[in-house]
Amino acid sequence: MTEPEERELKDLRMEVKNLKSEVKELREFIKALYAMLNEDEEYQSSDDFLGGIEYGRTNT
Repeated sequence: MTEPEERELKDLRMEVKNLKSEVKELREFIKALYAMLNEDEEYQSSDDFLGGIEYGRTNT
């Protein structure tokens, strides 16, 4: 692999890492919104919720 390819691969890995972090933050934000909507009730995911990126990997 050439040096520019290695740099590009490294940059892409960093971008994926940053995107995963953003997704995690957005999930937490959404959970907080659901909790606010259900004021007295604790947030529970729907029965058909299969999990998100933190529960497994997806092929890309």
